[in-house]
Formats: sequence, C-alpha cells, structure tokens
Amino acid sequence: MLRFLEKLIDALAAVMAFMAGRRQAKLEEAEDALGRANEAVRIRARLAADPAYRDRMRDQFRRK
Repeated sequence: MLRFLEKLIDALAAVMAFMAGRRQAKLEEAEDALGRANEAVRIRARLAADPAYRDRMRDQFRRK
C-alpha cells in the first residue's frame, strides 16, 4: 500500500512539473510576442518619421 502511494505521489509530482514547464513556456512565448510587437511598433514609427531611412530600408528589402 505504501509503495502504491509513493508511486502515486511521484506521478503527481511529475504531472505538476510538466504543467509548470508548460506554463513557463507559455509565459516566455507571450514575452517574445510582446517583444516582437514592440520592435515592430518602433520600426514603423522610425519609418514614418524618417523618409531617408524608409527609402533605404525599402531598397534594401527589394535587393533581397
């Protein structure tokens, strides 16, 4: 009976660790998405404010 309880506790601990890992991965994914969105906003603002930069980036993109 004790052996069964030990195995059950080990299984529950493994499930909890797995869920914590998934939660952490989702948090990191959300942080990455927020960082990409902030970067996109920053780039759009610079493109709108600086026509020379906009033209240079457009030419660079077309060359690729």
